[in-house]
Amino acid sequence: QADPCVVVSVSDTGELQLSALGELHLDRCVKDLRTRFARVDIKVSPPILNFMETVLSPGSPPPPAAPVAAALAVVDAAAAAVMGGTPVGADGDGSVGDAASVVSGGGAAAAAAAATAAVPTPAAVGVAGSAASIAYYPSSATVVPEAGVCFYVPLGSVLGTTPERSVTLRVRAAALPDGITRALEGASEGLRAATAASATAAGAGGGSGAGSGAGSAEAAAAASAAAARTHAQLAAAFTDAGGIWPPLADAILAAGPKGCGPNILVATSPTPVSLVSRGGPARTLRLPSLWQAAAASAPSGSGGDGEVESVATASWLAALRAAVVQGFQLATGTGPLCGEPLWGVAFLLDEVRVRDAAAPPPSGADGESSAATAAATTTRLPPLPAGALIPIVRDACRTAFQAATPRLVEAMFACELACSGGRGGGVSGEQLGKLYGVLARRRGEVVSEDMTEGTQTFLIHALLPVVESFGFADDLRKRTSGAATSAQLLFSHWVVMPQDPFFTPTTDKEREEYGDTVHEGQVNNIARKYMDAVRTRKGMPVEKQVVKDAEKQRNLGRKK
Repeated sequence: QADPCVVVSVSDTGELQLSALGELHLDRCVKDLRTRFARVDIKVSPPILNFMETVLSPGSPPPPAAPVAAALAVVDAAAAAVMGGTPVGADGDGSVGDAASVVSGGGAAAAAAAATAAVPTPAAVGVAGSAASIAYYPSSATVVPEAGVCFYVPLGSVLGTTPERSVTLRVRAAALPDGITRALEGASEGLRAATAASATAAGAGGGSGAGSGAGSAEAAAAASAAAARTHAQLAAAFTDAGGIWPPLADAILAAGPKGCGPNILVATSPTPVSLVSRGGPARTLRLPSLWQAAAASAPSGSGGDGEVESVATASWLAALRAAVVQGFQLATGTGPLCGEPLWGVAFLLDEVRVRDAAAPPPSGADGESSAATAAATTTRLPPLPAGALIPIVRDACRTAFQAATPRLVEAMFACELACSGGRGGGVSGEQLGKLYGVLARRRGEVVSEDMTEGTQTFLIHALLPVVESFGFADDLRKRTSGAATSAQLLFSHWVVMPQDPFFTPTTDKEREEYGDTVHEGQVNNIARKYMDAVRTRKGMPVEKQVVKDAEKQRNLGRKK
């Protein structure tokens, strides 16, 4: 490799990507490829700029679940909103089970009419997926009955269900505090090791054992130790963040994208998995966290008396966790705004309901047969539709993301400039003012300004968006007539863009400032302009105003 500062990679689309230190370095590398090394004509695309996507809604604890007897009789009324017309609490033959018998007084029709008015229509969210699978409820006091059990749907919750209604999950999206996001970015190697260890433990039989060889045992022990250190670091960051975050450090299911990103999937309940079967009691199981899976410990669940789960249950939970985590990885890898990775987002998994639609085994007349029937009903595990569950988790996470005030995240350069002359007026003072003008036009922010002792040279530290850095050196040299030196640019951090990419003027003041509609020539909404540019580059659909003036233009001169 002639230049050690150049990184060559292959994108997911099969294109070769050339990463350099800056615009000038990139131009020089392309020129060397054409004239010195390859000596062929190379088709070069415009510079690719990476953005990220995040949300602004802070995390909030879910409200306590309270049984509402009146809602138990409206399974059919709520099913049209939740499952697309099929009753959630209905049995396999289409009839409603014992849930309707709980309501007393007024009749089932009156209770159904009253509860139907209380259940709002799901909000329309632009996510690929059928309305029968994803439903978003913006109300924080909505009670949704499912299989005879009621639970609250808090603000921003999304219900996702498989087409056969066997698995239903409830997920929310929240913005991570800055301290936790920085800790996740710094612990990428430990998270990658923990993810690899959890995958190895799952492949060895649902976390029941490790590899047989000495080398694999040593690698598993090293990965477990790295996962333990990462867990301790993240636990300290979660504790410093306060609020709802300290108890969630032990409940991290996965980090994404690619198992080591600044986004997490968290189980908000100690036993988020609920098994609902016909003719049997409901059970709750403990979903193994990332740290438990990395330590290759057998996941434990608790029924009514806290018994240790069998190997079959551990394998079943490992398969369920793998499907949920895979859908989470797909959602964090490509966001719904412009297909960029997510940044600083926590997906709170409130509950996973698995419904066993199979009929219970027939019960005998004696006590032994009844006990055997109850034991068989308690230990039966329904089959998991992993192929249908993964896209449902992905679409549910994307819908929850869009419901939590999405924003674009752009990269920032730390810029160091030197400008000769003082601020006392004259030519030198004008050049310094022109330098500030160049920074202001490119949305730069001056951090500090110091004067070198014994000289009239000012040293300026500023922050400049990476997307605005192309052509910055030439513009600076022309505007200041060479008084300002070439900028030294170094990546600093990621910052959330304050503009809403889906902003539409509504008030008179907004229409006066931005125009009647969001159109192509509107440059004030910078976030939308960058989002449309990335979507165009990736071949994604973009809303464009093709016809600007709906009037026929007459260019022929009139006869006088």
